Amino acid sequence: MKRNLFLFLGAIIIGTVMSAGYHWANAQDYPKGNWLSPQLFISEQITPKHFGYIAQRVEAETVIDLRPDGEAPDQPSSADIRAEATLASMSFHYIPVPQGPIPEEAVTRLGAVLSNAKGPVLLYCRSGARAARTWALAEASRSGGADPETIAKMVRNVGFPIDDLKNNIIARVAARPKN
Repeated sequence: MKRNLFLFLGAIIIGTVMSAGYHWANAQDYPKGNWLSPQLFISEQITPKHFGYIAQRVEAETVIDLRPDGEAPDQPSSADIRAEATLASMSFHYIPVPQGPIPEEAVTRLGAVLSNAKGPVLLYCRSGARAARTWALAEASRSGGADPETIAKMVRNVGFPIDDLKNNIIARVAARPKN
């Protein structure tokens, strides 16, 4: 009787450890990211194999790629990501933002895409930093958008620096059309 109990408990422990190990090992297959808002998930580089996760966990209906093609040799192309998004019935937008200063055209285009996006949005670049920072400038430019302190807090909450954009964000908020 005791032997059967030990075998039973041992099987439970081994199964639990193996299951946890399996989940942990496969966690590497998920892109790292965070919810900036209930409708916007900021992510590091995604690959075609991530679309099952994106569909089930993020429930994204729109994918926005801010990473310029060819930035790294192992990076999937925007065309490859577009193809996967299309297969998953998600809309896809390619708005390349180079490293360094964020181009005004990218801020404007991102703002337009976000204002028309349906459902949750996955916004990505190499690490997520450009995605969060470009969003911050687009949000600061949006009529009715968040105030500068809230924008900065949201970006910091997903783990990215924003202090160097503080004056730009304040100026954009001040320049918003008055209702």
